[in-house]
Amino acid sequence: MTKHPLEKWMRYALFATVPINFLGAAIFLPPFPQLRTQFELPEPHPFYLWILSIWIFAFGCCYLYMAITERRDRIFVMIGAAGKLFFSVLLIAYAAAGPVPISTAAS
Repeated sequence: MTKHPLEKWMRYALFATVPINFLGAAIFLPPFPQLRTQFELPEPHPFYLWILSIWIFAFGCCYLYMAITERRDRIFVMIGAAGKLFFSVLLIAYAAAGPVPISTAAS
């Protein structure tokens, strides 16, 4: 695992990503369907919600760790960025096809 020093802008970006990930984790927690309703997300089985929530929370914790230690693991950052990109692309694709409201993809 190659670690590289963290640029100042990247450290700030990681710190900014942490609350976004924690909010994302909360949105997918099964006990809070009202959060998903607010974002017009479909209601899947709780098993999948728990998996999503745990992974999003774990990524947020790792981003926080990298920001605090000022060390970056490039592959982890690339995987996290790819996950965010594909999630956004899926939302846009489903909004364009109709199963997900456009307002969900816009938020």
